[in-house]
Amino acid sequence: MTQSTQVQTGYRREDWRDHPLAPLLEFPFPKPREAWLLRDPSGAVRGRIGACLSPTHAGLGFIGFYELEDPDDREASDLLLTHATNFIKSHGATRAVGPLHLNTWLPYRFGLSQDPSLHFAWEPRQPEAYPAHWRSFGFAREMLYSSEGHPGFGDFVARLRPHWSRAKDLGYRFRRLDPAALMEREVPILHSLSMRGFAANFLFEPLPLQLFKQLYVPTAAKTTSRSEELSGFVISPAGEEVGFSFSFIDSTGGVPRVVLKSAAILPEHRGKGLSNALFYELLKDLDPSVHTEFVSALVRAGAQSESYGRAHGTLWRHEYELLSKSL
Repeated sequence: MTQSTQVQTGYRREDWRDHPLAPLLEFPFPKPREAWLLRDPSGAVRGRIGACLSPTHAGLGFIGFYELEDPDDREASDLLLTHATNFIKSHGATRAVGPLHLNTWLPYRFGLSQDPSLHFAWEPRQPEAYPAHWRSFGFAREMLYSSEGHPGFGDFVARLRPHWSRAKDLGYRFRRLDPAALMEREVPILHSLSMRGFAANFLFEPLPLQLFKQLYVPTAAKTTSRSEELSGFVISPAGEEVGFSFSFIDSTGGVPRVVLKSAAILPEHRGKGLSNALFYELLKDLDPSVHTEFVSALVRAGAQSESYGRAHGTLWRHEYELLSKSL
């Protein structure tokens, strides 16, 4: 460690005020967690990091809140990662995963090198040196994710219609998200469906309703236009919501792309094409002469949603990765 350089343990609001995720450090958390600042001899901050134990996955620790004042400061990176990994190891973790801020309901993953002329606000993004710093410390890829842009939005929607017709024949119905009843009715339904529909997802952590409202909903709201209009539910023949999908329009670069962000169907209703049917219901009224492209967003390698654009060609592909290290 450089002489007089100090790693400061603990969280003080004034030290983190410029970090976009600083409010998360004040939320209650059921497992050990800590945050650190690295200061130079003058007291100036060189970097930040945080770590916690997973509440659900035994032996797993998450590292996030990582930021360097100088993105190329590898010494600072090594010092911060040393403190973070030592902390979770001392509390029983045998593996570290990151970058991940508390859980996967919050922003996580490193964005990999891509065309700088096309970046979306909902994508992970950080200085290019960060993943290399982590790799030099011994981290390696845990999981690969991607977003892909596809042409032929009109053809894509047309291919979904048979699934919609079949679902209606089976007695399923659909409804759009109601913005007038968002917090009191819709969010509790979304929470219940998410907890059950995503339970088998990689690194899933259950989230209490109140934290779901505080953490996930504001994050999901940071999209662009028409997200409420293009999001909604599948209703079972018994009249219960059994799935949802969330889409929106992103006009980055002047192209009004339809972004397919997420979909979940309860396990007992899967295998009937209901997510395809719901996408058709919600997207069929968009003008394909205006909306010519669609995006499969933030998809885990090997996930079913990779198939949405498979028959339509790929205009571009952005990749992201989650890293891990044995302790």
